[in-house]
Amino acid sequence: MKVENFTDEERQRLIQELNLLEQHILRLDEKGEERREVRNMQVLIRLCPDLDDKELSRILSSLNLNSSWLNFSLEEDKYLVLLKIQELIRTLSLAKDHDPLTNLYNRGYFEHVLARELQYSKEFNTPVTLSIMDIDDFKKINDQYGHLCGDKVLKTLAGILRSNIRSTDYASRIGGEEFALIFSGAGMTRTKAILNRIMNQIRKTVVCCSEVNQKVKFTLSVGVACYSGKGLIDKDEFMNIADKQLYKAKSEGKNTIKYTPVIGRLEDDIFIVKGEEKKFLLS
Repeated sequence: MKVENFTDEERQRLIQELNLLEQHILRLDEKGEERREVRNMQVLIRLCPDLDDKELSRILSSLNLNSSWLNFSLEEDKYLVLLKIQELIRTLSLAKDHDPLTNLYNRGYFEHVLARELQYSKEFNTPVTLSIMDIDDFKKINDQYGHLCGDKVLKTLAGILRSNIRSTDYASRIGGEEFALIFSGAGMTRTKAILNRIMNQIRKTVVCCSEVNQKVKFTLSVGVACYSGKGLIDKDEFMNIADKQLYKAKSEGKNTIKYTPVIGRLEDDIFIVKGEEKKFLLS
């Protein structure tokens, strides 16, 4: 399918841009990677600014190609350059949005997703739950066993979080030993089941720090806030509510989860009538 009003001159200009990119890529590709056997290829291209994986999945689930897509033929050399560009873009995107140590999402991407999920929650009247968690006494681990062991603890926790959440959830490292989970479309009941599973697994986990010949255990304190989609709340307020529950968990002995009442729940709109008032109303 051709884009309307897309001229031969514009098509040639795009090919020229690929030529320039090829020159840059060949200079970067010092290893001289073995070339693949590729015949002429038909390529579909569309530029989608600010499109993340979740939004892309929604689009692909009901994709219907239209005239906004550009189709043209590329010979082997140009196709291989396009693959290399795609690989570079993927690498840069990963570095921009992910924490290099744990490979979880970083603070910047976390805040972007949280703002978006709150907006989705409001628009579609579905819940979203935020969990902020902190490794208990992490400084003592670093001081006693060293930073390499501390890094192993961080990576171990990241693996536990990643293996227990759903594909629609988001796990992030938002500070030194502070992590966050965003549960998209999930209320308290579903979230509690996931968090309890995570906490139980952590309590059974032993991190082997070969550098100091030690086996290290660690615990987690967690604060949770849930938004029903009703009423108004921004990401900073939402984070602050979850943070307060985290501090409460820390102050009450650590190694526990503290939940706040659901924000905007229907029950909040129901009058709670005391005994004497009930008698008056029914009389």
